Amino acid sequence: SGGYAETSPEYHLFGTMLNSTIGPAGTLSTQIAWRKNKETTMFPAPSSGQAWQASYNLSYRRWGLGMSYLQQSREFEPMLLDLTSNSYAPNRSALAFSSSVGWENKSIGINFLRQKNWSGYQTQQIGLNLYWRLSQRLITQINATQNKNTLEKENKISVQLTYQLSKRDTLNLQI
Repeated sequence: SGGYAETSPEYHLFGTMLNSTIGPAGTLSTQIAWRKNKETTMFPAPSSGQAWQASYNLSYRRWGLGMSYLQQSREFEPMLLDLTSNSYAPNRSALAFSSSVGWENKSIGINFLRQKNWSGYQTQQIGLNLYWRLSQRLITQINATQNKNTLEKENKISVQLTYQLSKRDTLNLQI
């Protein structure tokens, strides 16, 4: 828990955050921030914006779960050029989710991310991760992801084998 403040010739930023452990039920985190933009060439007129984020994490010995949500006003971020949509538009909202389950020498994880910016451009990512320690020195990982946005869809699969040669050296093969 705490607060923060930042100032520059272009803006003032201040906020507060709270992290709360809910016993065995996980950790809840919240953050609220305010930004006051001064009149500059980047911001022709003074403006102010706000953002908030809430996240929840729960982890036990063999599994974990995490969720996060972010919402921000158009004026909160500096107006950086978004190359995907060729417009000056920061993210308006983002939702993330991840989960993992592990047992003995194996684990599986899934993740999901959705973002939307002020110009209406959306991205979405879904992923599946598999990890398996085949022996004391050999590990394999398989990752599959799908990236989808307003313009295109892309699927990726990668396989990685890692062999530990010594305590400091490893050999990696990735396809």
